[in-house]
Amino acid sequence: MKKIIHLFAILSLLGISTFTACGKSESEVTIYPAPGDLSGVQGLEESGVFDLSVSGKDAFVYRGWEIRDEFEWYGDAGVMVDSPSYNGVSFCAFETTGKCEIKITTTEVIEHWDLKPTVEGAKKLDDHTIVATIDGPQKLFLSVDLEGNEEHDYFIISAESAMDYKVSKKDSSVLYLEKGVHHFGQAWDPFVEGVKTVYLEPGAVVEATIRSKGKQNISILGRGVFAQSFVRHAEEVENRQEQEWDADWTGICLTDSQNIVMEGVWIANSPGYQCEFSNCVNVLTRNVKLTGFGEHNNDGYHLYGKNITVEDGFVAGNDDRICVTGLYDADNGDGNLEWDGVIQLIGVPAENITIRNMVFAGLHNNGGDIMLTWNGADYCRNVIIEDCKSLFATNKGFLASKHGGSAIFDQILIQNIHLYHPVLVTLEVADGRYMGAGGGAIHNFTLKDITIDAEPSEVGLFMNGQNETSDISGFHFINLTANGKKITDLSQTAIEINEFVSDITFE
Repeated sequence: MKKIIHLFAILSLLGISTFTACGKSESEVTIYPAPGDLSGVQGLEESGVFDLSVSGKDAFVYRGWEIRDEFEWYGDAGVMVDSPSYNGVSFCAFETTGKCEIKITTTEVIEHWDLKPTVEGAKKLDDHTIVATIDGPQKLFLSVDLEGNEEHDYFIISAESAMDYKVSKKDSSVLYLEKGVHHFGQAWDPFVEGVKTVYLEPGAVVEATIRSKGKQNISILGRGVFAQSFVRHAEEVENRQEQEWDADWTGICLTDSQNIVMEGVWIANSPGYQCEFSNCVNVLTRNVKLTGFGEHNNDGYHLYGKNITVEDGFVAGNDDRICVTGLYDADNGDGNLEWDGVIQLIGVPAENITIRNMVFAGLHNNGGDIMLTWNGADYCRNVIIEDCKSLFATNKGFLASKHGGSAIFDQILIQNIHLYHPVLVTLEVADGRYMGAGGGAIHNFTLKDITIDAEPSEVGLFMNGQNETSDISGFHFINLTANGKKITDLSQTAIEINEFVSDITFE
């Protein structure tokens, strides 16, 4: 159904050597080094809330947060006033070859805690300590209520496999960023003067957003952190001009490019869309962590192209975690950082997209995990979404659309999904909106082996077509279970449909 893009194949185009580790008989843990002095990095510091040890080894824990300013956007109902990112989010990554014990220590007394995805045997050891044994690489999200704190404190942990490539400092095509702090600023294009690979050494912190266009055979690799609190959100300006579409305010934006690999890095506190591939072909992201869920328009990935694989990663966002299709800024303005008033939103076909082994954390009741489309253009087909976990319910479903575009969706497979909540679908096909052309439709979906932690009667929310041609049809559910109970008919659920939804079957 899909042409798989392999890390080794694309790295070989870049001249980066790859290898496979073997012969290890027991688990090994590698702790990444501390970055050094973070006092010159806005919105990033060593966490003063959590400590972490892994199999007895102390790990460095970051804490990132969004910086509020006088033009902060609160929305009509003030929904962003208490955004989690303003309070800070702690995070840490390390490598493990197998089973290891993690011990999390807090500065204040733990009143309540919740660790997702569920780890069997995880327990509170004492008032300040939580311990768990994990079987190998995985992504974890810990929420705690600490005595004296009014807000939840969050800790994101990435236990990950070792890098399976080597990057040479002597290679002139590699921008090799060593441990420590590096400042490159807003809308940085690193892929100039022969640079094909940006490598962040473990312990490297890069204060930059990236904007690059028309590139081939490029990669962003390593185990370092992109810190992006230094750039405010695009709409946080006087007179509330609509500037959010400009790529200058996107965390990492690659446009009109081919043969791209992004592996291992952490992208923290993006000022808007966290990672966008616009009109890109042959893209692989693996073990990338996106944690910028403070602001509105804080989507995780935009996957607007062909032959794209996103796997083994984590996305926290205060808007849609992954957008499969949509419109993007053609970036045809004058190129200055200040908004030039030029917005030309365009869409491209989307095809052969795989999203696998991902963990989604949507907080502050906003956005869907898989937002098929707000708009989109042309067609979207041959999409596989598998082996994913959705940790929290928000105002849109795990599978969502707000489709005011012209794209026709076809041949979509969604399988082996675990929802820790009941909000399965919020699918809507609508007339043109938000600059969309309208006329789209959603057809031929298979949802297989979907596990939901709720009663069948709680599973929702809705599927609404627009008319007889802009409709929703051909949804085939195979082994949909809620609290272990198999759902065999829509009437068992709380999913509402309108007259422009048809051909829904269960097996």
